[in-house]
Amino acid sequence: MTAVYRVMYKLTQWFCGIDLPYSVILDRRVRIEHFGGMILVADRIGDDVLIRQNTTFGVVGPEAPYGRRVIGDGAQRLAQAQWSSVR
Repeated sequence: MTAVYRVMYKLTQWFCGIDLPYSVILDRRVRIEHFGGMILVADRIGDDVLIRQNTTFGVVGPEAPYGRRVIGDGAQRLAQAQWSSVR
């Protein structure tokens, strides 16, 4: 990772309230509605996905680092949704 990426990544976390690593594959028309509280650590986020505030997907902890979710096409994740993978 470059220094510019690291700075921009931190600024996005601080000012936008979104954690979206570079390794997440985003398909077409992924919409992020509202501000903040989002941790989006998935393997892939499909076409036409709608994500609302305070949504979390990812791994539960360091004991399961490879359990990332695949969010399918047309999915809607409503406010306060938490999806974690456990191996």
